[in-house]
Amino acid sequence: MSDAQQALQSTLLRLCVLCATSLQAIHPSQAPQETVDNEAAKQDGAALSEQIYNDLHALLKKTLKDTTGLSLAMRPPKGSVQDTDAPLAGLDQGSIDAASGLLQSLATDTVPKMAFLANLAQKNATVWCLTEAAANDESVALAKEMGAKLVYGDGAKGRKAIEASVGVLFASEVRQAITEVVDLVAQLCQSFMDMRTRTVLDRAQARREGTTASNTLPPPTRQLSLTLTKKLWNFCDGLAGEGSAEKHVARLPRNNKEALMKVWKQSQLMLQDGLDEVQETIENDDDEEEEEDDDVGAQWSKSVKLSEDERRVAQQVFALLQSGMALQKDVRLALFREAHADVDYDDVGDAMTELAEAQDDLVAATLYGEEEEEEEKDDDDDNDDDNETKADAEPQSNLNEAANAYLSVCEHLCNAARQDTSLLTSVNKAHQAVFK
Repeated sequence: MSDAQQALQSTLLRLCVLCATSLQAIHPSQAPQETVDNEAAKQDGAALSEQIYNDLHALLKKTLKDTTGLSLAMRPPKGSVQDTDAPLAGLDQGSIDAASGLLQSLATDTVPKMAFLANLAQKNATVWCLTEAAANDESVALAKEMGAKLVYGDGAKGRKAIEASVGVLFASEVRQAITEVVDLVAQLCQSFMDMRTRTVLDRAQARREGTTASNTLPPPTRQLSLTLTKKLWNFCDGLAGEGSAEKHVARLPRNNKEALMKVWKQSQLMLQDGLDEVQETIENDDDEEEEEDDDVGAQWSKSVKLSEDERRVAQQVFALLQSGMALQKDVRLALFREAHADVDYDDVGDAMTELAEAQDDLVAATLYGEEEEEEEKDDDDDNDDDNETKADAEPQSNLNEAANAYLSVCEHLCNAARQDTSLLTSVNKAHQAVFK
């Protein structure tokens, strides 16, 4: 191996190490997730979100250009037979120089800037004002004058500065996107390494993670490099919102409001699934009983058979879920129709996630509560009369608790979105009907 090829392998190794340390640095367990500072509370969170989005968008484009150029530069000479131990053997000096330049660009510019943006977004995900006591603390002022780096506890947190925050949902999307891109860059670099360099990297990773290095590493191939290049291209294109990207790659949101829309769509799908499950159970219960099927899959997919009382309750719960579905649609329409400076989109996102979870609990208590209770009875061989009486009341108690929790989350959603509580009228009526 020539000196130039050895230098190229060293550059690949350094970039992989940089990617690993960058991924570690932007992990939520390592990076600050909030800022408590009166000066930071004066910033424009919307402008900062736009800046982060634009900078990351430009870096995604640059990553596409550099990694595509890298894959072309690493292309083996025409007619050569690839050596799996040394996949870059036979590269001419021009290709080595081109590849080295692109790797240096990724190592000194693209990857560090992406890591910086991820940490910038996370640090400003939630910005808090200082309490009056903390702001007027003389010891704090003295520490600042001396150049000390201050870390405030929860007791120093005052008002949440929504207008200065980029939002937890947006910051999470930025971090996840950057994590995936940096990881793919590292994988692409590894596909160009010879076996000696890959062994060194594998041992270094094992030492850092406290594991055992692999004795059998899969050989690098040109096909793997092309596959990773295409995967990176599709992912970056999708994040940038390009039409050529695959549909499963969602566009990077510009701000927390757009990030909320993504969460909302996911939660809405879960809500619709639960609604459909209850409806199918009620409708199937009306059908004539079919002959038994010996097929295990068919038996498993059959809906729960309800008693007359259970069917009545299921219909009431279905009406409640329909009201909840209508509520979230009304809230969404009002929320996304125009800007709301006083709305905490993270709180709204939490409410939507909680709504999907509360509906799951309510559906389970409605359709499967009795079955679960029977299983518990079968497992308990020491039930006395008091325990049996208590157990008989459990399904209704669980249903009431789940219905109350569902109503509470609906109220949370309405309040978080700063919507008039009159939207809850139909939900309240349907909730009351469950207890009749």
